[in-house]
Amino acid sequence: MTRSRADKGDLFYFKTRQRETVLISEELRESAKTVLAEMHQYWQKRYTPKVRITAKCKSCSLADICLPVLNKKRSAARYIEERLKD
Repeated sequence: MTRSRADKGDLFYFKTRQRETVLISEELRESAKTVLAEMHQYWQKRYTPKVRITAKCKSCSLADICLPVLNKKRSAARYIEERLKD
């Protein structure tokens, strides 16, 4: 909106209440655009990709939403729709 570029940004991880500063490079911008385009395609198709469960999942703030093992009744699409209503 302001036609300015950010060189860095802060991400806040609510579960641990930690803030992390991230440098925003052209490579990161392009990666984000690619991921967002893929997410939009999934949303339009109403498709939730299968999850690969790894050790990192245990510390993820979205584990209770994402992991089908823990929550079989709620798809990612349904979660997003509920959040957009809030």
